[in-house]
Amino acid sequence: MQDLEQLSDDAVVNLYPIEPALDDAQQVDLVAALEKLFTQFERESSAGPGHIACLENGRVLMFAYEENPQEALSGCRKDKIAKVLLHIEEKFDIQILNAPPMLVKVGEEWQACHRAGLKELVAAAQLDVQSLAYDTRCDRLADWRDGAVKPIADMWMAPIVERMASA
Repeated sequence: MQDLEQLSDDAVVNLYPIEPALDDAQQVDLVAALEKLFTQFERESSAGPGHIACLENGRVLMFAYEENPQEALSGCRKDKIAKVLLHIEEKFDIQILNAPPMLVKVGEEWQACHRAGLKELVAAAQLDVQSLAYDTRCDRLADWRDGAVKPIADMWMAPIVERMASA
């Protein structure tokens, strides 16, 4: 695995909210499991060098890797990633693949939520378009570097939050 700074802007990036947050030991287990898998992918030349990390105190899984120019990561290999993530979900009784898809900052804490949870936060005046959120739809490292965390006003979520606030 490499430092994130060593990967190109074209590297593939995947961001997953984690619900609830992982503790330090769980983060180490998750990263180690994915590093083992991506080391295998690199040996097979199905993916280039990569970087795996848990961010925001165990609330976000991020992995980035250089794509093989001849072949994108196959469906079988993506299934292997999903199996590792499902194993971690079961082992620690958490959600990664099925975690609520939106990750917003409420006070000093990151919170994963579905649309209903977002609506509750807006109604309770705990969230507005100036609140920060993760753009988990980043798919290239250049997007990540440009700012995966930004005010909701600068994201696809803005019209949704504005409608909820005016309701």
